[in-house]
Amino acid sequence: MGTMLLWLGVAGVLLTPGPTNTLLLVGGATRGFKAALPLLVAESCAYVISISVLALVIGPIAAASPAINWTLRIAAGLYLAYLAQRLWRALPVQDGTPQTVRLRHVFTTTLVNPKGVIFAIGFAPHVDSLVAFLAGFVAVCMATASGWIFLGAVLGRNAAQRSSARWVQRGGACVLVAFGLLLVIGPILGQ
Repeated sequence: MGTMLLWLGVAGVLLTPGPTNTLLLVGGATRGFKAALPLLVAESCAYVISISVLALVIGPIAAASPAINWTLRIAAGLYLAYLAQRLWRALPVQDGTPQTVRLRHVFTTTLVNPKGVIFAIGFAPHVDSLVAFLAGFVAVCMATASGWIFLGAVLGRNAAQRSSARWVQRGGACVLVAFGLLLVIGPILGQ
């Protein structure tokens, strides 16, 4: 796989809608672009940890044990359902400060995001070292995540003008539930 093709593939996967991107979108919508930028750090750090642990430890173990694989899928699905419930019920703004998407939400969601497996097993082995892959990955991750936050900020500005910012949060909650369900029942449907 060529270098340019590899990084275009990484960017393509990162741009694909998913649980983390949903939170980045909602974060941009509820906080605004500038205030949501710290979410980039949470996502990047979580992906670095996830990819490293998956590539070096969990990937080989989970591949050898279907029970561990299912346990991880169910735990991640339950976390997404929990987060969706919190997002659905959250007020768009509390005390003048957006409270819907916090650093820990983006960090934890990214840590359990199935995309980490794709990066650890599908892309990282094509770079000379894991450290080199992670360095390039963080740059691509921050660029694509900035796009999701920007899109959310634009949507949030438009929603605020219509006095209906809550629809962004509830739409995000529905997307998180859908991803959680796909994560848990996807392998069953594929069999």
